[in-house]
Amino acid sequence: MLQRNPTASAFPLKGKPVEAEYNAQWRQIQRDQNEQVIHAYREGMNSPRVHNCNPREQAIPEHGSRKCCNLRQLKYLVSNDNLRLKSMKAKFFYCLIICLTSVSCSNDTTSRYGIVTVQLQNGQKIYFKREVWGINGDQLVISASPDLCSMPKPQASNSETDYVYDLDGPPEIYYKSNGNELTLYSTVVANPPTKTPFPVRIVQNEITTIEIIRLRDKASALGLKEMNVEIDRSSCR
Repeated sequence: MLQRNPTASAFPLKGKPVEAEYNAQWRQIQRDQNEQVIHAYREGMNSPRVHNCNPREQAIPEHGSRKCCNLRQLKYLVSNDNLRLKSMKAKFFYCLIICLTSVSCSNDTTSRYGIVTVQLQNGQKIYFKREVWGINGDQLVISASPDLCSMPKPQASNSETDYVYDLDGPPEIYYKSNGNELTLYSTVVANPPTKTPFPVRIVQNEITTIEIIRLRDKASALGLKEMNVEIDRSSCR
């Protein structure tokens, strides 16, 4: 499980840009491929098949589905075989670099945050808090506390004090308040607190994807607002 690091900087790669590192790796791959082309050609020239070939012969046995009519063509085919093998190795090496880079990025546990305050008609406030980390870590909760450092553990499906959306990424949510009650419309429902009673009554309405698409056009007329928690903080403090 990924671990949060609330005190770390939101830009762990500052001073060592990812793009520059990728470019350096790509340039190295290109240099390696050029060297492999030269090496493949030299291997073809030094191949026993070439040395054993009589340049005066006009008919040399078939090479695969093609015929070598002279020494020059045989050299070309031998070096071409070597080149294909080297090219396959280069592609494998390139894929390996991409995979290793992806793994290293996924191990980046630095978190960033966003928060939206909703004030109910009775003056009470609740908070939609969001935390993102790594490549696809994304968690949204409804909380009575504005403290971002009190977010549940990453990928946790519930909390003692907060409503937790158990999915990767925030769902599309429309809401409205009435007195001490907050009404939500979404395709998913949040898991309620497991221990502490929530100070506000949360009414969750789970609707289908088609219904929420239709709701977009008439949300304003129904007194609903869309909840959009943008990530704009590099620290929970």
